[in-house]
Amino acid sequence: MASSDSRLPRITAAVTPAAVTPPTDASAV
Repeated sequence: MASSDSRLPRITAAVTPAAVTPPTDASAV
């Protein structure tokens, strides 16, 4: 269970920047 909890925060941190990258990239393109 501890492994899943440790992965949650890591996935959230990776999803946060990824969600902000599409809009920024689309503007640059």
